[in-house]
Amino acid sequence: MPCAEAEEYAGIYGSQAVLDSAEKQATRDAMITLVPFVNLSHDHPEPSPQQAAEIKHNMEIQQAQLLLVDAALQGLKKTYQVFLTSHKKLTTSSLWSP
Repeated sequence: MPCAEAEEYAGIYGSQAVLDSAEKQATRDAMITLVPFVNLSHDHPEPSPQQAAEIKHNMEIQQAQLLLVDAALQGLKKTYQVFLTSHKKLTTSSLWSP
């Protein structure tokens, strides 16, 4: 494989790794954000001001994490588009043939 082609694939794999990592972190952050709402009942007391501030903080972290995931996804989408545009002769079937 020529060096330039290897660099292209490495760039794609790098972008995929960034997205994968961001998705895993977002999933973890979502769990932390949702924990206070699990198994709540109608007679459950409202959170204290300190608990409410912590819940708000965790939701803000989750929001930022989702923005990061979206940015990584959009970056990967652009990388795919550039790759496919520069390799128009490639098709799904040609990628899998020996």
